[in-house]
Amino acid sequence: MLVCPSARALFSPALTRTYAANVTGHAGLPADPDNYDTQPVHLRVDLIPFPASTPVLVDAQPDPADPLTRCWSVLDFRQNDHVAERLGTYHASRRFQAAMFDTSAKACDNVDPAWATPLP
Repeated sequence: MLVCPSARALFSPALTRTYAANVTGHAGLPADPDNYDTQPVHLRVDLIPFPASTPVLVDAQPDPADPLTRCWSVLDFRQNDHVAERLGTYHASRRFQAAMFDTSAKACDNVDPAWATPLP
């Protein structure tokens, strides 16, 4: 499991999960094909239209259910409460790290509105 050293230093050295997976479009909302809360979900990575600018993982805030050992594991960018409560903006200048579907990574200042587009 990937662990962000900044998250560990800030929140807890016992953290074992510090990134949230992008599950936009798989949250059980109307028109979603599945629901990550009730079943395994499958993303069609081969159909991601802009893999260099679409995150697969982002820094996450600690999960209130177990804040000393894990951060939130999923994030749906269509849900404002997910972005506000789960996105880990704890790097310099409230930035967050994102790993993209093309395997690149970058520091981000804000959420791209295109990230709210449901993933295939």
